[in-house]
Amino acid sequence: MNLKAFAKANLILKVIGEENKYHLLQMLNVRINVFDEIAINVNKKKTDVLKYENTNLDPNKDDLIIRALNLFRKSFDIDEYYDIVVKKEIPIGAGLGGGSCDVGTILRYVASLHNVDIYNERFINEVKLLGADIPYALYLKPCKVSGIGEIIEPVDIKYEKEFICIYPNVMTSTKMIFENCNNISKPLNLDIVIKNINKGNLEVLENDLQDITMSLYKEISHLIKDLSINNIVLMSGSGSSILVFAKDIDYEYERCKEKYPNYWIKKVKIIEE
Repeated sequence: MNLKAFAKANLILKVIGEENKYHLLQMLNVRINVFDEIAINVNKKKTDVLKYENTNLDPNKDDLIIRALNLFRKSFDIDEYYDIVVKKEIPIGAGLGGGSCDVGTILRYVASLHNVDIYNERFINEVKLLGADIPYALYLKPCKVSGIGEIIEPVDIKYEKEFICIYPNVMTSTKMIFENCNNISKPLNLDIVIKNINKGNLEVLENDLQDITMSLYKEISHLIKDLSINNIVLMSGSGSSILVFAKDIDYEYERCKEKYPNYWIKKVKIIEE
């Protein structure tokens, strides 16, 4: 079976508390039309065989996909193993949830083979310990996301315009960024935020980690300052991908391609399946 694992982007990321050494978040997440390609088939080897293409990733028993499949088998008492090939297109370490989205796509597929409910509270609370983005990665809709990432509420976002996603080939340290996050924000009314997004009022977009990342990574700071001159600009996750909402997207896209020839730059759209 051939699958597409679509990338995640954060339109809102607020740090609203701390509990048991975890930061509590309020997020508004969407999927965009950048995806990894996954080929998965049942095998008879009693072990998962995982390969990556288009990347230097070296799979091993500690790979996130392998650990998620082991959890799936244990949780639902299933004895089935898979040959998996992942062709990476989502940049690694970009704040676009590539690894988590691969896991979510695979879990949705194997769950469909066995007609089991991977959205039950027990499994969500187990899988979130593998990665805070994985619970959202089980969904293909825009969602409100809270807690440390395990509380999910699908929503309707009707923003159909293209925007630009830029990855400046800088791998940020999520751990270091959160260690430097000392301020707690008040939660937003996300229903009002969504209404504004649907009207095209994108000034409401926020990421509490953006200023922290800019203070730690000069290249990202310079990029955001340049892009912000004529555009609405938002970092996704803890970086380093930047979302650029331009009035003239074709002009801005060509300008960025010319000025930053070594960066990963794509026109993208919000998708929903």
